[in-house]
Amino acid sequence: MNKRSLNLPYFYPYSLLVFLALGFASSANAAGGFWQVEGQLNNIDSSGINVRECSQSNTTLRFRSRWSNGQGCIAGTEGECPWGVWWGMTTTNASGRFNKTSPFLIELARKRDMQVQYRAQGGVWRTIAVVSDVSGASPHQQNGNVWSFDLGILKTNAFQCPTILVPGRQNNAPALQPVADPNPDNGPKIKAVGQNGPVNESTTATPSVKILEIPCGMEHRNNINYDLAFESTVVRHRDNKPDAPIERITWEVVIRNHGTVTYQSSGKCRTIVRMSVYIPELNATRVYELTLRGSIGPGQSRKFTSNSGNLGEISEASSTSYNLKFEIDPENKVMELDEANNIQPGCYTPSTGNYVDTVCG
Repeated sequence: MNKRSLNLPYFYPYSLLVFLALGFASSANAAGGFWQVEGQLNNIDSSGINVRECSQSNTTLRFRSRWSNGQGCIAGTEGECPWGVWWGMTTTNASGRFNKTSPFLIELARKRDMQVQYRAQGGVWRTIAVVSDVSGASPHQQNGNVWSFDLGILKTNAFQCPTILVPGRQNNAPALQPVADPNPDNGPKIKAVGQNGPVNESTTATPSVKILEIPCGMEHRNNINYDLAFESTVVRHRDNKPDAPIERITWEVVIRNHGTVTYQSSGKCRTIVRMSVYIPELNATRVYELTLRGSIGPGQSRKFTSNSGNLGEISEASSTSYNLKFEIDPENKVMELDEANNIQPGCYTPSTGNYVDTVCG
C-alpha cells in the first residue's frame, strides 16, 4: 500500500487543484503565454485486403495537458502529475488538419504531456494519442507569447476510409494487378510523423514527439468497453483487532462492472482503488490504496478489503468525524463507458463506528 500526506483536504474542488497543478493563470504572469497545437489526423484502414490510409475529416477533438516528469505537482503513484481540465476542442477540416490554442499557461517553456481524444458515436470520448514531453523550449514557431507546435500526423484505426469503387474488368481488358501494401511491416498502429515529414524507421532518426500506448479498454471496432463503479463502500474499526485504538480502521469496497465484457486486472489494465481521508487536526490528507486483482465479469461485483488506515496521530482521533473519498482508477489507466461514477464520498465517526456514504454534515 502506498501512503502519502497531502497539503489540502480532498474535498477541495478537484478541478481547481488540477488547474493550479498545470499552471493555468492570469496574463499577468510575465513567463506565461499560449501554446498553439496543430497537426493532422489520419486513419489506417485494414478492413479490406490491403492497408489503406486516409485523412480523417469532420472529427471533433479535445485536448488536455499536464506537467511532464511529475515536477511541481502532487504526483500520482507512478510519479506523474495529474491531468488538467480539458482546455480545448476543435474539428478537423476536409484534409484532416486541426489546430487549437490553449488558455494562458504559466512557465510557457516547461515540458508538458498532451492527451488527444476524439468524440465517437453516442458522445463517448476516446483517446487517440498521448504526446509526451512537448517542450516549450523549442517551439516550431514563435510569435510573441504565442508558441506553435506541430504534432505531425496522428494515426489511428478508429475509423474506416471511404470505399473506392473499381470498374469491373471487361473480357478483353487485362486483369488488375495486385496493389502493394503501403505498410507491409507495421500494419495499423499509432505512430508519429515529425515536422519535416514521415520518420524513416530504417535510420537512427528520432521523431520530434513520441506516442504512448493507448489506455486499457480501447477496442474501437467492437464497441467493447469496461465500466467500473462502486456498488458499496464501508469503513469500520480495524478487523479482528478489538483492542486497537479507535483511529485504526478497515475499509472495504465492492466494485461492479457495468460494462459489456469481463474486466481483467492484468498488465496495463491493472489499476487501483484509492481512499483519501482528511485529518482536520493535521490540516492534511492521508492516502491509502489497494490494487484491483483478478477479474470482474459483465454485471458482476467483487469485494476488496484493506486493513491499512489511520485516522489520527499516535493513539487518538481527536476529531468527531472524518471526510473520506474513494476513487476507482485515479490514474485513468482504464477507458470506461462512464468516467463519472468512479468517485464516492463518505463520512466516518470513530467514537460510534458509524459510516455513511456522503460528506460529513
